[in-house]
Amino acid sequence: GQTAKIDVDTRGAVSALLQLSIAVAGVAAIPAIPVLAAGIGSIAAAATAAGAGIGALGAAAAPAILD
Repeated sequence: GQTAKIDVDTRGAVSALLQLSIAVAGVAAIPAIPVLAAGIGSIAAAATAAGAGIGALGAAAAPAILD
């Protein structure tokens, strides 16, 4: 038998597969966006409530501090 050497350039195929995997990951992330937004909203709501509580505590303590 004879031996043949074949050189194959796969850079284009690897690049296309990488682009395809990025596109699939982007499509898969779409349902997670509202969940992440809700999580961020709940963190903001908790921070607002904490700020309001600290403000109310300061308003209640101000007369005692000023005396």
